[in-house]
Amino acid sequence: MFLDVLVCAQHRGIRPDGTCPNAVDCRKFEDVVSKCIRTVFYASPLLNPLALSRAWCLYEIMKTIRYGKELLVVLSESDREDLKGLISNNFDRIETMFSSIKSANAQATHQEDEDMIFEMIRRDLGANGVDGFKMLDDAVSGRMRAWMAQSGAKFAKESEDADLYTSVGQLLKNLARFDEAELLYRSALVIKEAAHGPEHSNVASMLNNLAGLLVDQGKYDEAEPLYRRALVIREIVYGPDHADVAKTLDDLANLLRVQGKYDDAEPLFRRALMIREAIHEPDHPDVVTTLNNLANLLYAQGKYNEAEPLYSRALANREAVHGPDHPKVAVALNNLAHFFAEQGKYDDADPLYRRALAIEEAVRGPDHPDVATTLNNLADLFVDQGKYDEAEPLYHRALVIREAIHGLDHADVATTLNNLALLLKNKGKYDNAEPLYRRALVIREAVHGQDHPKLAITLNNLADLLVDQGKYDEAEPLYRRALAIQEEVGGEPDHPDVATTLNNLAGLLYRQGKYDEAEPLFRRALAIEEAVHGPDHPKVGSLLNNLATVLKDQGKYDDAEPLYRRALAIWETIYGPDHPNVAIALNNLATVLKDHNKYDEAEPLFRRALAILEAALGPGHPNVAISLNNLAFLLRRQGKYDEAEPLFRRALAIQEAVHGPDHPNVASSLNSLATLLAAQGKYDNAEPLYHRALVIREAIHGPDHLNVATTLNDLASMLKDQGKHDEAEPLYRRALVIREAVHGPD
Repeated sequence: MFLDVLVCAQHRGIRPDGTCPNAVDCRKFEDVVSKCIRTVFYASPLLNPLALSRAWCLYEIMKTIRYGKELLVVLSESDREDLKGLISNNFDRIETMFSSIKSANAQATHQEDEDMIFEMIRRDLGANGVDGFKMLDDAVSGRMRAWMAQSGAKFAKESEDADLYTSVGQLLKNLARFDEAELLYRSALVIKEAAHGPEHSNVASMLNNLAGLLVDQGKYDEAEPLYRRALVIREIVYGPDHADVAKTLDDLANLLRVQGKYDDAEPLFRRALMIREAIHEPDHPDVVTTLNNLANLLYAQGKYNEAEPLYSRALANREAVHGPDHPKVAVALNNLAHFFAEQGKYDDADPLYRRALAIEEAVRGPDHPDVATTLNNLADLFVDQGKYDEAEPLYHRALVIREAIHGLDHADVATTLNNLALLLKNKGKYDNAEPLYRRALVIREAVHGQDHPKLAITLNNLADLLVDQGKYDEAEPLYRRALAIQEEVGGEPDHPDVATTLNNLAGLLYRQGKYDEAEPLFRRALAIEEAVHGPDHPKVGSLLNNLATVLKDQGKYDDAEPLYRRALAIWETIYGPDHPNVAIALNNLATVLKDHNKYDEAEPLFRRALAILEAALGPGHPNVAISLNNLAFLLRRQGKYDEAEPLFRRALAIQEAVHGPDHPNVASSLNSLATLLAAQGKYDNAEPLYHRALVIREAIHGPDHLNVATTLNDLASMLKDQGKHDEAEPLYRRALVIREAVHGPD
């Protein structure tokens, strides 16, 4: 323990060596804080602690947080009694107290001290566009919330007060300390049942709260009966058309939606909406909430024509009630923008996300959690458009905000780490992406436990990355662990998330040439999606495509073609004829026709796909490069080398412009162009392209990846055609060793 008054001289003046006393004092304070176990913060008076208004105290707190030391808050006896009253009877006042922390308003006795400390806050905490003062405010607020939760839990146990248990449980829930919150909620429920009986309205409220907490933890099986019991109580106590009944209906329907039980959820949402519209004006916030929730359900079911007017109505209602610049308007803008983005309507989504971001920054400040959420959403939109350089700084800024507000180990931090890692994977920066996925995995395991659905998402993402690196043996157990988690959640082996992981695992087996193992997984995933969503949902279209591809590569063209055609019909019906997903289906159908030597049928489909992608995504999008490659392959197969070559070269230029010169997609384009040049006998032009592709693939994937084997094989074939057998043979042998290691000798 130290007292700052004893650390350094408390008089002013310039020292003989020319140094300023306050600068030396700063170094001494920092050195002492770094060596202490904790800093004691005397928070008095409780609602406006004097220490938070003094610049030197803030400096010590800042260094305490920066060095990861404990900030121990202590109170006078009278302040302790006031705290009990606040937690029990005026919980909202606590949030007001936290939000009133404004380090930028702190003062020092000497102006030069204040200037120096403020500059340190800006320099040490302000980065990547983040306000250092806001970061310090949020960090102090977070530490005080944690302290208050700990103090409140102690008070609750001393008094056996159910309301106190509930309030502190809410505070712990906000801090993502779910296990601790659950214990308090359950204690409150027991007390209320003992005091009021099992069918009292207060018991129903507690059941609803506990169920919501269990949902946050992914404990869906435990949450559902609590919601249903709360619903029964509220219907008995209030009648079937009460606002509290609508609340439980809405919450229960959301749980069923998350579980993929769409047919069970929809009538509950519609009943909740009917009750709320009967009780409230059409623009009431509760009505808008249910409109949004019902729209989310319809969207998940692929009922886009029904969902869009609900999203638009929710937005219009919130603008009417709150005005155009309210945070709740930003939420509605985000929802509608996400709806457009998922349909590939990027030009419609972009201005909505930007408007939402502008509202949140203006109202809440640049470093608020809601700002981080919209930054994430806008970055996702840029990724979908292939605008990786625009997306990356948004993800980084969102990550900085969330780490500052929530700490390094919060669930929202894990979400942004996931998104940033996916971006880096798409850019071919596998070494940068992998540690982010692994860090996200560690956070989610710590926050949610070993069996939470969100953990399965990160396992899937990390496995996807390992697959792209050719690390199939490492990827497969991750997919299988994710599958086991999802099948166990709610005991639902037919949940849509199960279908997603089955699809991913089947894709891995397909890449390894294990078609007999992949095909039944694709078929099971397809059966799940058809059962959940119906035969005409876009996810059904995706699985039809994947199953058809496995059949095609087994030479089962007659089985594959009708699946591709059915997928195309689904996507044209849902998205319209000019959507990027329609282009994917056209490309796939054209590919099977090409492989079946139906060139005249394939070529117009490839050209239509290319035209759609150029119009929807712009001529420089990486998906346009893929489409150019596909058309060029067909032309090469037909011997139309002069038509194919400019397409291959344009595809290569796009990939280099988007990803840089050393991306795996660049290597693929180099390999394709080299193969065409070799077929024309332009060996001197082809060989350096093969070598460059080989260097890229070895650097990114390692020396034993299948893509490396492909380039080795193609280069060896060209050397053989030139009669350079001595150079070709070791390349063939090395390619053979790689393929035998990956696929097995048979």
